[in-house]
Amino acid sequence: MPNPYNPQNPADPNYFGGRKEYLRIVNEKIDGAISYRRSAGVLVYGYRGIGKTSMLYKIKAEAESKQKGIVIYRRLGSTTTERDLYRLISEEVVEAVKKRLGVKGVINGVKEKISSVHTPLLDLDLKTEEENSPYYLWQKVRDNVPSVDFIMIEIDDADYLSSEALGELKTIVEAQAKIPLLLVVSGGEDFEERLIRDYSPIARVFSGASFNLGSFTLNELKEVLDEPVKGTETNWSDEAINKVNDLSSGYPYLVQCIAAASYIEGTITKERVDKTLETALDIGRPWLNNEIKSASDNDIVSFFKIAKLNKQYFTSAELLNAGVSAVYVGRLVRLKVIKKISRGRYKLIKAPIIAYYHALARKIQI
Repeated sequence: MPNPYNPQNPADPNYFGGRKEYLRIVNEKIDGAISYRRSAGVLVYGYRGIGKTSMLYKIKAEAESKQKGIVIYRRLGSTTTERDLYRLISEEVVEAVKKRLGVKGVINGVKEKISSVHTPLLDLDLKTEEENSPYYLWQKVRDNVPSVDFIMIEIDDADYLSSEALGELKTIVEAQAKIPLLLVVSGGEDFEERLIRDYSPIARVFSGASFNLGSFTLNELKEVLDEPVKGTETNWSDEAINKVNDLSSGYPYLVQCIAAASYIEGTITKERVDKTLETALDIGRPWLNNEIKSASDNDIVSFFKIAKLNKQYFTSAELLNAGVSAVYVGRLVRLKVIKKISRGRYKLIKAPIIAYYHALARKIQI
């Protein structure tokens, strides 16, 4: 079979491993929308390469498996205003309804349908309605979605939402409507903090379903490696799984790099993982090698020790206890690995995977 591990793309939902408790909560939200018409929000956040998009793909697949709702996914790539937000979710929902009803498109100005079902939604002139009010457009779209128990809207990389657009998230979830709405949003490691600091009413929308993704546990990592090859001639030895865990510190992107390089048809051994490590590092090189290139080996050692704290915030005392001297605290601040936020308190800025990668690439023993 083709290599099922691909660190350059989100994980296939069929091969998704780990995050079981998070998925349990998400499914409770979906069931609550279907059975009790409850709208809800889900927030997924964390450092780059931690698996946020893969998580959203899996949530989308879970919702679609219910076959009772409309699910849309949109990844942002530039600043998105309030008007942009309402326009894009309106357009995506209309397209999803067309697909659900079997509307192929417009030919010679006439809607070609392969279904006898019709809805006023298909008669909306989105451009004209948007000119009146982007929120009014969204209201009309939402209120005319036919025969579904819920609408799920996924917004990936929501860091690009403008302040005004962020302010509308609460309105989107809590507006009175016939159909409950599930809003799933992902953002970087600072996204939840930004909501709490600047938009606390919005942060409450995600109460009970705010997931700060971290590294895989050993059991999760085993599942991530085993699921894609289940039922095939390929299998991972326990020693190989432990080796991947040691090398990657359970960081999802690095796990995928190592798995992609190690893959063969047959038993993947610890020796195979060791032998293909350079190939794994080459896979991650375009991104990770360009981070903190000017850092010394001792800088990397200090960064690695901080990453192993598994905390975003820490004190000077915690850094000293971890073996990071004041000299290297200062150097890491200048390298923008950490940021001093107040006297004796620091925040990790760079993704921990950068430390793990450079320690491997430079063959630093820690």
